[in-house]
Amino acid sequence: MRCAAAAKATLLLGLLFAVAGDAQAQQDPAFGLGPGSRPKRVMPCMDDREQKAEALIRTGIIMREIGRECQRRRVDISLLPAWQAFDQANAEQIQAAARLRGDALVRNYPDVPDIALRLDSRLIASTGLQRMADEECHVVRRLLNGFTEYNDLVKHAQRTELGRVKNTYPKCRTRNDRGDR
Repeated sequence: MRCAAAAKATLLLGLLFAVAGDAQAQQDPAFGLGPGSRPKRVMPCMDDREQKAEALIRTGIIMREIGRECQRRRVDISLLPAWQAFDQANAEQIQAAARLRGDALVRNYPDVPDIALRLDSRLIASTGLQRMADEECHVVRRLLNGFTEYNDLVKHAQRTELGRVKNTYPKCRTRNDRGDR
């Protein structure tokens, strides 16, 4: 009986020393950061203007890719040139939105030099445009015919993509918590 009790006590002491050794090793700077000192991951964020610019650029990419696919399938071969004409007519404003988006992406992902290209590629792949229905061509055609000015594209982008952008990039925290800088 005494041998069993002595064996249990030895085992218990061994476990205590092992746990104490692990705790000591975790506090050692050579082992790692230690308990509770792990840096938090900085979440990407955007202010209102950057969110709207991201939504606008996403909308343009999707419409361009739908135009390309419609042209490739020969459903509506004039859709891509119609989008390109609208894009060129409003190039200055679209490029300003692209610059604003680019600055926000560089701020959020400083270690990734080609982040805009990566995100655009992911957007194209995730929309699954290779398997889209022919009706998508007709919908985009009606949209383009309804776009008489740049603000029509902005309104469409805010209705369709802005919610997704806000889920991905919440508003940045500022001192006054308004989300603007």
